[in-house]
Amino acid sequence: MASFEKVLTETDINEMLVIPTHFMNNLPANDGGQTVNVTVDASGTQPTFGYYTRTGYNPRPVFRKGWRNYVHNKGLRVGDKIIFACVDGFPRYRIRAQRQMILFGEEMWETSKRVSAMHPMLLLSLNKGPMLLSSKFRFSSLLLYLCP
Repeated sequence: MASFEKVLTETDINEMLVIPTHFMNNLPANDGGQTVNVTVDASGTQPTFGYYTRTGYNPRPVFRKGWRNYVHNKGLRVGDKIIFACVDGFPRYRIRAQRQMILFGEEMWETSKRVSAMHPMLLLSLNKGPMLLSSKFRFSSLLLYLCP
């Protein structure tokens, strides 16, 4: 299954998603200078992104139309990650959004229906005293790690 992961940049959040060039072979044919609609499975919704490439020697594939709505609906921000993959069936593509969190010094990525629902910081008092969890995560995720 072909896929790519991308940590989102300011351009990805505010303008368009720049797609890695090596992934173009997994997207619909596009001779450049035109937009091709791509329907995606996004955890229960099926947004359509406008897939565009420039003409010439450097095609630079991007998702334009529909991408900003997806970013807004998911509450994505710079530093979040998306995983875009080819799948069997319709729609042929799947996208998942994740937010990085650091829990007890370990880096993890949490998938959420709306990643902006995550709490920016949480202070806990454990057996060893107060511990600052400097991350962005949901309290339910914390309970999952603390309660067996």
